[in-house]
Amino acid sequence: MAYPEKSVSYEDVRAGSTWAIAEGVVLVILGLIAMFARYAVLTALVLAFPLYLIVKGLLEVIAAFRTQAAGGSLWDLAFGIIAILAGVLLFAQPVLTGLTVVVILAAYFFVEGIARLAIGLTARTPGSGWGWVLAVGVLDVVLGVVMVAYPAATLNVIAFLIGLNILAAGIAMIAIGAMDRTRHVPTGVTPA
Repeated sequence: MAYPEKSVSYEDVRAGSTWAIAEGVVLVILGLIAMFARYAVLTALVLAFPLYLIVKGLLEVIAAFRTQAAGGSLWDLAFGIIAILAGVLLFAQPVLTGLTVVVILAAYFFVEGIARLAIGLTARTPGSGWGWVLAVGVLDVVLGVVMVAYPAATLNVIAFLIGLNILAAGIAMIAIGAMDRTRHVPTGVTPA
């Protein structure tokens, strides 16, 4: 079944591509910061994850007690206590926190990579930038596999790898935005 192609104005395409390029520039900057401020990024990751677990746990415990009269769940209380204990343990053992973050990020990169590969393979039209999406997807999958295979070594370079991923995504966004802008240029209009 063929679907009619939707008419899009050049102004809409230009506005959308400008946002894509702007997002790409921001990602490139963030990627470079993560690559060159590795220890600050790693420290933030190691501190943020346990803090998140503790706050989440406290909120679940409070919610369990507040809803007790309305049939509050003991599961909420149990999950809250487990989250608090996990957060405290991870604060006490920063290497364990770092390895936990590595495994979570590895899973994220792997799943994101598979999704990007699927998108890149299904969007194979000339000028769509599908090759860039495919390349970033391959990089994501490789990063995920490497991070799981070598978690201790990854911990030493995790911020660099995250920065590399963000940088690659930013470059891809800039390229796709620029290609989209030039692909939809109406006759007689010079793209800016």
